Amino acid sequence: MAEIEVVYIDGMFGFVSPQELDRLIESERIVKFLRGNAWAYLGVDPTRATSRAAASIGEGGRL
Repeated sequence: MAEIEVVYIDGMFGFVSPQELDRLIESERIVKFLRGNAWAYLGVDPTRATSRAAASIGEGGRL
């Protein structure tokens, strides 16, 4: 399984599994991660966590 490059909030670089990336996104312990050949920035670019949150709201705007 390929690991994903991330940058933690302290500026350190690392490599994590896709499952760990999900946890890091949800806990906001990273600033960005490498998606394809471009960086995805938390709070700026759509991520897995924001996609799940939007899907759970539904059409009525309620959880």
